[in-house]
Amino acid sequence: ATGDAALWWGTMLTQLERLFAFRAPGARTLICNLLPSEDWFTPGEVAAALPSVNASLAAHATYGPLVCDLYAVLATDPGGHVPAAYRADALHLNGTGYGVVKDAIDAKMTALGWA
Repeated sequence: ATGDAALWWGTMLTQLERLFAFRAPGARTLICNLLPSEDWFTPGEVAAALPSVNASLAAHATYGPLVCDLYAVLATDPGGHVPAAYRADALHLNGTGYGVVKDAIDAKMTALGWA
């Protein structure tokens, strides 16, 4: 990951275009946005770029409606941090954190009429 939000978004967009070009006809694809890792807050530049990259993804005409906003449901501590109660360590979620992810994905799939 990089602190250059424009470069990061461009790379992500290229990868999404490739994914959508090669997926099976009629396949459903849910996109989860980026969430912070406590390790990323050390350099700060990646954490600072996250909101911009996620906003670009959410605003995209094709991909935005398919985004499950994990950042919003996980980064709930001040400063956009993932609470310790959701983390096994600085990088990985624990069972509670993955439960939050599951609930968010279920809600998005229901909103899209997929569940």
